[in-house]
Amino acid sequence: MQKNHSGRERAYAHIRNVILTDPAMIGTFLNERKIAETLEISRTPVREALLILASEELITLMPNRGAFVTPPDLRKITQLLQARGMIEVWSAQYCLQHDIDPTAAMRKELEKQHALPADTSFITFIEHDTAFHRTLIQATGNTIVQQMYESLHARHVIFGVYAMRNMTERNIQVLQEHQDILDAFATRDLHQVRTAILKHLEKTGETFR
Repeated sequence: MQKNHSGRERAYAHIRNVILTDPAMIGTFLNERKIAETLEISRTPVREALLILASEELITLMPNRGAFVTPPDLRKITQLLQARGMIEVWSAQYCLQHDIDPTAAMRKELEKQHALPADTSFITFIEHDTAFHRTLIQATGNTIVQQMYESLHARHVIFGVYAMRNMTERNIQVLQEHQDILDAFATRDLHQVRTAILKHLEKTGETFR
């Protein structure tokens, strides 16, 4: 049971991080057998991983045809960024109203991003990007909100990689926008923090237009 669970997680991570972030795979059907052979696992955990990805609307399961890699949908990307905006702005408001300072942990994550080598993969950069934002959500102590945020993680990773591919210097912009968020927190002015967070998300959305 544990072995199958591990196989499912490996298949999920491989499909999400390697296959779904490859532009060449958009509009194609995934080869279930090939994925299983690559990971040296049975096809059962691969099917389980595909079901999870389908539930996250990252692929479409078509009867008698298999798993189809759906092209990026601007409407879904916009909705994802709107959802993130609501969660992150609420988290910032909660922290400011309850004298919670999340900036030390956020600054530590930003320092890790700055320390990444120039040839860092898009996936690694986006995972660090997620960690920066996650520290703000975690600071609220609200586990329900944290679960809501984590449910967006897979889409955040894939769309984030697309954004990096669409704009060559997006990583440099992200680092500055993260610093802008920290600077806004230093003022303890909710309007400035809200503006910095939403501007950051808006800039990400612009890479898809």
